[in-house]
Amino acid sequence: GVRGPKSMAVAGRACDGVILVEGAGPWAVRAARQQAGDPAGWRITTFTSMCTAPTREQAYEWMAPVAADFIRSANPSISQHPHFAEMQALLADGGEAALVGMPREWWLDIAAVGTFDDAVEHVQRLTDAGVYLRVGPEIGVASTKAFTAQVAVLAMLAIELGRRRHLSADAVQTLLNELTSIPQKISRILQQSDLICQIAQAN
Repeated sequence: GVRGPKSMAVAGRACDGVILVEGAGPWAVRAARQQAGDPAGWRITTFTSMCTAPTREQAYEWMAPVAADFIRSANPSISQHPHFAEMQALLADGGEAALVGMPREWWLDIAAVGTFDDAVEHVQRLTDAGVYLRVGPEIGVASTKAFTAQVAVLAMLAIELGRRRHLSADAVQTLLNELTSIPQKISRILQQSDLICQIAQAN
């Protein structure tokens, strides 16, 4: 994949953007854009690792083995970290356990790790713009409320893109009205829960 400065320069001339792997923080995003020549409209997408816990120390303990793998790897994204040499020294002298004591700022430049607020801050540092779902904590691995909110956000993004291209004001308003009516439609369905249970039991 596109990793080093030479391939990044080629990507800047020939591609619409690049995808960076885990371990790439805001510094890696800025470096990639600079190496690509900062072409207009060039997009950078990055994967990120996420590890949250009630306390930062607990999250850092869980994440230390992953961070150690990042540091040992030949991935240019992590090697561009401003404190990479110090991370290497910590790992060499004290092993993975020594990484737990890294400053919060170092961790935030590696991944969405720490408390929930720390994870949010990491994402904020990576993005020019974003949308928060605000649906509360997930109880299951894939909660219905999170999925529904993601679909709603994607619908709103599609409406906005359509408005900029060809959708009329009336069409936009119709779609928005349908979105805002979803809670009422769900309420009507829930009011029929007894009937739904009868149908389920009969089948």
